[in-house]
This record gives sequence, structure tokens and C-alpha cells, in this order.
Amino acid sequence: MKRTTYLFTLGLVALALAAGCVAAPAAGGYPAEHSLNVMGEGQVEVTPDVATATLGVETRNVDVAEAVGENITRAQAVVAALKAAGILEKDIQTAGFSVYAQDQFDQTGQPTGARVYVVSNTVTFIARDIPKVGDVLSAALKAGANTVNGVSFNIEDPTAAMAEARLKAMEDAKARATALADSAGVTLGKPISINESYAMPVTSFANEKAMGYGGGGAPVPVSAGSLTITVQVSVAYAIK
Repeated sequence: MKRTTYLFTLGLVALALAAGCVAAPAAGGYPAEHSLNVMGEGQVEVTPDVATATLGVETRNVDVAEAVGENITRAQAVVAALKAAGILEKDIQTAGFSVYAQDQFDQTGQPTGARVYVVSNTVTFIARDIPKVGDVLSAALKAGANTVNGVSFNIEDPTAAMAEARLKAMEDAKARATALADSAGVTLGKPISINESYAMPVTSFANEKAMGYGGGGAPVPVSAGSLTITVQVSVAYAIK
């Protein structure tokens, strides 16, 4: 009895495997194509051509009106310095404005009853002349900015670099598929599906407090570096 059951089970497995080797009918009654799926990747290194930075003016005073007034005066001077340094008006934007009260505490951690008002005004600008970014930052700091909330570098129009990376990705996928098809003894056909994904990183510098900076004559040291644009494709090729 055990022998009969064992042989019967093997027979079912063999039938199932044989059925799995037959391509399942696709929509319309035609058999689905056999396919080979591969990943391809292409990378292109580019030099950033635009920089984005956010500068801030922070003022403190026990009188809220005094704190706001000083902040406005200094923020206007910062914007004027940006324009004088060559930043276009359309590339300057107010990023934030806030006023809050900060209670004061003594050395034991007890509230003193005193209160200081903190006013923050931040401005974001785009620089299109990378070599002058350091000079622009220095000018803004001298004019009254005392925080730098990050500097990032990017490429304004990535279209050409993306196209080049995409071509490299497809060539990589074709080379991988050809090698696999040759090793498997099958003939590689045309692509039957293609999916794409891409990554375009932005080079950024960490936020910095700039209290006391900008008084010297040297520009803020800034290096744009390079960016690597990566395109990945997933390609299914027909095989026979």
C-alpha cells in the first residue's frame, strides 16, 4: 500500500512539472512569450551649475518691537547685498519669518521672570555663477546675516545627462542579457517591457551658525564638487 501511494504521488508531480513547462495562454488565446529579465545601470558625472543657499537673520531683545525692527533692518540689508553681488531678484525668496518668546532661567534652573523675544527671518537664494558663491555668502554675512541654513549644488537642466545615462543603462542591460542568453543556449529577441528609475543626488553642506563670521576680507570657502546621475532600467527580453 505504501509503495502504491508513493508511485501515485510521483506521477502527480511529474504531470504538474510537465504542465508548468507549457506557456500559459495570454489574453486573446496566444501563448505568453518566454522572457529573460535583466537590470542595467548607467551613470554620468556632471559639474553643478547652480547653488541654492538659505541665510538667516536672528535678533533678540527684551522688547519685541525692538527685536522685530532690528531684524527687518538687517534682513533688508542682506537682500540688498545679495542683489549687489549679482543675485537676480527672481532668485531671492523669503523662506520664513518667526517671532517667539524665550523665558530666562537662573543657574538653578528656576525661571527669573525675564523674557527675551527671538525674531528669525530666513531668505533662500539661487546663485547661477558657482565660482562666486563664496563671495555672495561673505557679502550677505557682512550685511547682517548670522545663520547659514545649508548650501546645496545641483544641475539646472539634467535632460542631456539623463539621456546619456539612460543610453548607458540600456547598453548595460543588453550586454547582460546577451551574455545570459549565450550561456543558456537561447536566442535573444527584442525587449518586451522596460521600466526605468533614476537617482539625481544634490550635494549639500550642513547647517551652520554664522555668528561672528563674515567680518574678514576672505570669501567663504565653497567647493561644488560633482554630481553623479544614475539611471537604472529593468528590461524583459523575448527569448526562443
